[in-house]
Amino acid sequence: RDGRTALLQIGRARATLRNLDLVGGVGSALAAGALQVRSGAQVDIENVRFQNNRIEGPSLAGGALDVYGAIARLTGCEFTGNSVNGGESGSALRIEKAVVDLEACEFSGNTAADGLGGTVY
Repeated sequence: RDGRTALLQIGRARATLRNLDLVGGVGSALAAGALQVRSGAQVDIENVRFQNNRIEGPSLAGGALDVYGAIARLTGCEFTGNSVNGGESGSALRIEKAVVDLEACEFSGNTAADGLGGTVY
């Protein structure tokens, strides 16, 4: 799955994700474990639970969510138990060349080992 998103990818589109559980996704290299939001996308993410998603090996993506060159608004989301094992990554969320608004989101139990990231990078 190198370079692919495990669960969902959105690019160059407007989308709303609401009341979802994105659980157990596995990404690698340039792919998020659960959700990849790419260039040109505008996404509203509401009451979505990101749980136990991970990246195996060094990565430039988020363990649960990666936002690159896009606009994302997250409201009431929960990030729990997501992880990355190295690289420049956030265990829950990675943001690059993007605008991300977080409102009432919770982060707990996310881990980043052997890399430059924490929960959010």
